[in-house]
Amino acid sequence: MPVEADKPLGDQYFVRERIATFNFFIRNMADREGISLAGVHSMFLGSGDAVTGSTVDGVHLTADSYIWWNKAIKNAVTNKLCPG
Repeated sequence: MPVEADKPLGDQYFVRERIATFNFFIRNMADREGISLAGVHSMFLGSGDAVTGSTVDGVHLTADSYIWWNKAIKNAVTNKLCPG
């Protein structure tokens, strides 16, 4: 997940480049193993950081964001199990 700017555990604590590196390795590993991923990172990505207001502290999602995240996961699973 992206981190939110100007919050205690956001971009002042975590390094965006390291998050991008971890995501790169996770995607490559999933591709190699034939595992599908639900790409929720981009859903929460604003202009380089998490969408403003999507987290409570820069990392942990708000209740509304968790609802949005949950729907995205359900849609990804549903579409994978029942494509088209």
